[in-house]
Amino acid sequence: MRYKIPALALFLLLIFNVCSARPYFGFGVGYTVKNIYTDIEGFVEDEKGVPLLGLGLGYGFNISIINLNLGTNMDFFGMDLVRGNREITLFVKPYVIASVQLRLKELSFSPLIGYGGIYKRRYIKESTYLKGENRYLNPANYEGKNIELLFGGMISYSDWFIPLFYCVKDIAVFHTFTLLVRTPVSELNTPYLNLTYTGGEETRTISLGLTFYR
Repeated sequence: MRYKIPALALFLLLIFNVCSARPYFGFGVGYTVKNIYTDIEGFVEDEKGVPLLGLGLGYGFNISIINLNLGTNMDFFGMDLVRGNREITLFVKPYVIASVQLRLKELSFSPLIGYGGIYKRRYIKESTYLKGENRYLNPANYEGKNIELLFGGMISYSDWFIPLFYCVKDIAVFHTFTLLVRTPVSELNTPYLNLTYTGGEETRTISLGLTFYR
């Protein structure tokens, strides 16, 4: 019995936090500024200009003075997925971030620490001849990841102008910057215009879209 009561209390607290969580959903478009990978033939490729579709989802929890956010953003491009020659480019950026909000009137600053990074996958089923470009696209089967401790910060001005930055210990390996903007007189359910840049030694992407909060 002595174990059941604390377990029940913890379960009810978890349910309360989940029910009171602030979910978000986003979508947009972008492109690959840089993506270095090695194909199955051992050639190093530097891919640029690939169009991307972006999706994002997550939850925000308030636990006392600590804000906990967890979610993921995904940039994806797929060509000819149903028929023979398949080409897939995928960037997934999961994160769990804890922050403490320091407020001064309408301006607030939140230092943050968390865990996350980027997972990327490049897959081409077989060699494909691209008409008009007069070249072959080498087959590739590559994946890589940089998932580790995150450090950064967020600034919010009256809940309508929010820059957010976080990176791993070596900023050159992985970092991302997001700017959320909407008009100062917006309702709470008005979506943010979302501009995101992700950078690193081998990967750079940029995207533009809308983010909706409950």
